[in-house]
Amino acid sequence: MASQSTVWAVLTKWKMRDSNGMQCQRCLPACGHVPGGKNHFQYALTRCFLPPSIQMILKQKSVRKEDHPEMPKRMHLTTLNGRSLRPVIHRQKCFGLIGARNICEVYGDENHFSAGHGDTTMAALFDMTETRFDIEASAEHTMDEGLPAAIPFLPDNVVHHQGGALITGMDGELVWLDSDFKPITEVNVPFPMRIHQASISDGHLFATWLDRELLLANMAAIPVNHIASGTSRAELRTSIGVSVPAHHPAGNSWSHSLDAEPLALASEKKTIVFVLYRRGLYSISTNAEERWRMPSPEWSYPRKRPRNDEIVALHIEGESFIITSRGGRAQRRSLETGLLLEEFILEKIEAPVEHHFKFGGHDLICSTNGEVTWLENQEVVHQIKLSGPVQHASWDARINGWRIAGWREECLVAKDRVERNETREIPMHVHPVGTGALLLFNDGQWGNSALES
Repeated sequence: MASQSTVWAVLTKWKMRDSNGMQCQRCLPACGHVPGGKNHFQYALTRCFLPPSIQMILKQKSVRKEDHPEMPKRMHLTTLNGRSLRPVIHRQKCFGLIGARNICEVYGDENHFSAGHGDTTMAALFDMTETRFDIEASAEHTMDEGLPAAIPFLPDNVVHHQGGALITGMDGELVWLDSDFKPITEVNVPFPMRIHQASISDGHLFATWLDRELLLANMAAIPVNHIASGTSRAELRTSIGVSVPAHHPAGNSWSHSLDAEPLALASEKKTIVFVLYRRGLYSISTNAEERWRMPSPEWSYPRKRPRNDEIVALHIEGESFIITSRGGRAQRRSLETGLLLEEFILEKIEAPVEHHFKFGGHDLICSTNGEVTWLENQEVVHQIKLSGPVQHASWDARINGWRIAGWREECLVAKDRVERNETREIPMHVHPVGTGALLLFNDGQWGNSALES
């Protein structure tokens, strides 16, 4: 960012109507350097009614354009020759100034502000009609200046790799992105099913496809950045029960039909490990050669509960891998043989586990009831309750903590603080970028995080 940014002119048009219906319109110009903006604006502001937008200068800290779902419902400022103004904010839109701070504009017919000026002054309603910013600022190019193009389908998963990322859709769509999240391929559907698990290593996407309605499952490898569209869902449906060769994802390096539901999958270098429901654990090479297979894990639960044994996560760590069960226990096993090395309890986990995110010695356990537990070397760092189930989480090295995409909210969890911000849509993926993060929402739109490190 530039070291100095100046707002040369801020012209706010606004109109006032009092309780008797009388209306007037005013323009309030102001000039000044933003860091000292409050002092520069003081004289102009006290000569007339205080526009709510100017009053809120320097209240926001982020430097990007975005809608904020919540603002303080009550503000108390001593202005207008000592008279008290208490605007009630119904909705606001925030325009970020590059290298500066934010100015808020309130818009719409219903965005009125009630103001009390003491016993001798009637309340007035304010409607914002226009705001213009003329900004002189030089800034380095960052992702805060713009957002990636919207994903043209309903996104389901994001898989990062060394050269970029893969976005998968609810109906089997794929699009490959570069490291700046710009598409480098067209959208294609190699197989008309939702991808259930996905991992990228050794230059290939290794994925499982599952369709519970058609009772079909598949596992295949597709080269990174490769595009090919395969059979349609209608063709797949009509082929069931007919003596025709099985359908497979288009453009695959290898593909196999599965006879059970895939529960978890991970890959590292030349090794793939995956779990099939009530079939067991498997390890294969990246060219599909089997290395070992083990029966379904047995767990030391004192009491049997429904789905306690179901595996919800698999992580490869060096010469071993960890599987996590829905009931809150984990097993470490040998990557070379699949043999059990140890079983341990995930501390303070009560509700069924839905997700287990991992970075080194840090574990983020997300339960189905929205409870999130951060463990460091199996010691509880934080345990918080969010508004709903977690969609995704990423480790942010800048804060040494987690960024969480929740249910219409994002959350930043560091050792010294927990911050939350509501969002209009459901963020289904969060990716740390610079001092902030990039959010992908369930409607395919991108957004910048309002929570900065």
